[in-house]
Amino acid sequence: MCIVYEPHWHEGVIGIVASKLVETFKVPAIVFSDSENEGIIKASARSAGDLNIFELLDANKDLFIKFGGHKAAAGLSMPKENLAQFKENMNHMLSEIPEIQRTVQHLYDLEITPEEITPSLLKSLDLLEPFGMGNEKPKFKLKGGFLKSFDIMKDVHVRWNFSSRENPKLNLKGISFNYVGKWGHMSPSEIFERQKISGEELNVYFTLSLNYFNGNKYIQLMVDRLDFN
Repeated sequence: MCIVYEPHWHEGVIGIVASKLVETFKVPAIVFSDSENEGIIKASARSAGDLNIFELLDANKDLFIKFGGHKAAAGLSMPKENLAQFKENMNHMLSEIPEIQRTVQHLYDLEITPEEITPSLLKSLDLLEPFGMGNEKPKFKLKGGFLKSFDIMKDVHVRWNFSSRENPKLNLKGISFNYVGKWGHMSPSEIFERQKISGEELNVYFTLSLNYFNGNKYIQLMVDRLDFN
């Protein structure tokens, strides 16, 4: 778990910081800052995986002035002098919870080949709509893919061009927003060079969408991450 304290952070941003920490490190995060009252600190908490962050905080409520929230997110205030005890309590409780329950897992719904990514597949996904909370878009793992090329856009976004080891003429377009510099992610150039030198199989994890550009439409892979076996 990430538990951080920065006295000068504005209360309005600590929730955003906590969410970014969860996104980056795949573990729960609690971010503290000073409140308007001397000696009192406030925090915003965000969960990861299936962990019920509210239950953990409730077990420590004797340390707080007040707190509230739900399973996935919460807020609290407490005397600054209680921070060390709070950290110790939280780390102890988390050590007794299996890692799979308190971390973001890289799960996917179906493994498919490049040749199976077709308009008919995309159309069949329409039957599962509407997508949203409690009904997320299916997540796929691409097996047997090959990175033909990539482009960096605005320094942080990546446009990918994939093909198939079985059919090099096949072309699949993908995109990753805010990918460059993401903690724990290989750089596009590192992926490209490693694949070219070692011939390792590249795994691509993504959801599917339909992109419209200049009057044309094509299937687009919304790429979350890439790795090797």
